Amino acid sequence: MLFPLPPLNEQRRIAEHLKIIEPFIDKYAEAEGKLNALNAIFPDQLKKSILHLAVQGKLVPQDPSDEPASILLDRIRIEKERLIREGKIKRDKNESVIFRRDNSHYEKLGSTERCIDDEIPFEIPDSWEWCRMSSILSINPRNQLSDDTIVGFMPMPLLEDGFNNRHTFEERQWKDIRAGFTHFKDNDVVVDKITPCFQNRKSAVISGLPNGYGAGTTELHVLCDETHNLYMPYILLICKTHAFITGGIAAFTGTAGQQRVGKDYIAKYLVLLPPLQEQIRITRATQAILESLDELL
Repeated sequence: MLFPLPPLNEQRRIAEHLKIIEPFIDKYAEAEGKLNALNAIFPDQLKKSILHLAVQGKLVPQDPSDEPASILLDRIRIEKERLIREGKIKRDKNESVIFRRDNSHYEKLGSTERCIDDEIPFEIPDSWEWCRMSSILSINPRNQLSDDTIVGFMPMPLLEDGFNNRHTFEERQWKDIRAGFTHFKDNDVVVDKITPCFQNRKSAVISGLPNGYGAGTTELHVLCDETHNLYMPYILLICKTHAFITGGIAAFTGTAGQQRVGKDYIAKYLVLLPPLQEQIRITRATQAILESLDELL
């Protein structure tokens, strides 16, 4: 092998200079490693921050002409009462109603009232409301269909993770998948409940199913808008926020490697509910920003 050979004295001078700069080389390598690690997590951290701003009402301006969320909640409660009378859903014996009194937040569960100021993490716009997930959505409902109905089947690999909203399905007859699987339908939000899928944000708004119905992996929680008063992509945003994920991790049950988020955590989760039109604006603005980031990063 050919290599340049300097005079002996120059070799010594080079060696002395290398000894001087060697600590700086090590520090540079360490700094480069930290920078690479930061670059690896930066896109996800930025997306988490965007979702956090979105569900606080800080991503898009409020429109004073929007119908307040308090009226939206009243409409949901009226519609739920109608569905209960018709036997389509069951009454929640511990129905939650959150309200303000004397500059504090209270929750009424049946005949019991309690102050929940310690659960309220920050102030929200005047037209928004706090509510429990179970107050506005049904959790894990079941489908009633004819056996020969063609529906969608979604095993776990067909539900994508991350901050997107993508899934696919296979076509099956209802009789083949009605037992032993989780039921869902178009416009439901599905959230994978097992680790590490939950942490990886494996969730989506279901759409495009044959005949509008389907079933899939048992490792799902399903959020269903029985009253048809919500914009479900906004609910999906909530389920992908850092607060929702970290809260679910803290509530995990089960052994290592098989830990899951229970239905109770989903039901009791505090939702920041904006007016319906603002739900749509927030979701569209957030999706546009996330898509732009995917192109840039």
